Amino acid sequence: MARPGQLSFLGRVFASAIARRLAYALVAIVLSWCGISRAEAKEYATQGAAYAGCISATQAYLAARNTPKSDSNPRCVILATGNKFYQGMFSFKPCDTCTPYDVEVDRHSWLAGCDAEPSYTGAGPWGSYIGSARSGSIGCRNGCDGVWFGNADDTMTWQTTGAVCPADPPKSCEGMKGYVWNRYLGVCEPTPPDKCPEGQSKNAKGTCEPNACPEGMVLGQDGTCKPKDNECPAGQIKSPTGSCLPGDGQCAAGEVRGPDGTCKKDGDGDGEPDGDGEGDGDKSQFSGGDDCNTPPREGLNNAA
Repeated sequence: MARPGQLSFLGRVFASAIARRLAYALVAIVLSWCGISRAEAKEYATQGAAYAGCISATQAYLAARNTPKSDSNPRCVILATGNKFYQGMFSFKPCDTCTPYDVEVDRHSWLAGCDAEPSYTGAGPWGSYIGSARSGSIGCRNGCDGVWFGNADDTMTWQTTGAVCPADPPKSCEGMKGYVWNRYLGVCEPTPPDKCPEGQSKNAKGTCEPNACPEGMVLGQDGTCKPKDNECPAGQIKSPTGSCLPGDGQCAAGEVRGPDGTCKKDGDGDGEPDGDGEGDGDKSQFSGGDDCNTPPREGLNNAA
């Protein structure tokens, strides 16, 4: 026969168990009355697909409830390290003065992790913003961390790193040397270099890329390379072919201005035109030119 003290102890144990069961039942009744119920778990082939399915289902669930005053922040999280499922949840605030709390709605598990997430090529996830991320930017896709690479046709290719997205991407980016967080695009971008290697220049994103034209030329509006303006030494001008020619009042190397004001040869470099004055250089003479059939030709007069 049980003693009175034992009966009192057993009574407290049973009372506590009954109270817990009643509390669970009351919470279930309240959640059911509010239209909150837990869906069945779903399984996916990859972790990325599980995340996409989870966030889509959670957002659709809140949209169907249509109680924005009490429901907010739909999200999918991994509750504990080692779990292979995303838990869909949202914040629920039953009254204006109530403290919101998290409500779990369903679970979405996966068979293969982020290392099996397929690559993607197309527009980035920033279509509503003018511009795109730099090649080499790190960003999330379907719950998996990956790297964005730029393509020649202005598309972007994303490739997984095999890791899940960090809990706080901006903070994670701040701890990475050589990267800066782009809050507009939501990616961790490599810091632009101060200078580009020879033969490269910065594009509109600040990324170094091979020059479209050789050194000393620029890309014209018609898509062809043309000589840069004002790239000749002082006293010379740019010819239509891109070469530098003496400007007004200047003579080319190996020439000096003659008495008639034109540039003449100065083979010996004495400052006097060859064949005029006291210059010792070879004397030049011309023949022909009387008609179109005999054009003028320059010859050398080697007479002493």
